[in-house]
Amino acid sequence: MIKVVVRMYGMKFSTKHFAEYYLDCEETDELLDREVIDMRVIDDSLEVVLK
Repeated sequence: MIKVVVRMYGMKFSTKHFAEYYLDCEETDELLDREVIDMRVIDDSLEVVLK
């Protein structure tokens, strides 16, 4: 599982899916073009914090 976290407008948003979801879904392209601020493993999931 991969959890993607992004802060926008002073709020924190996150989504958690399998890697295939992010690769197959065209709507995530803009989101995943962001710079990675931090990555870590929490509860057997990769958490990616984006700028």
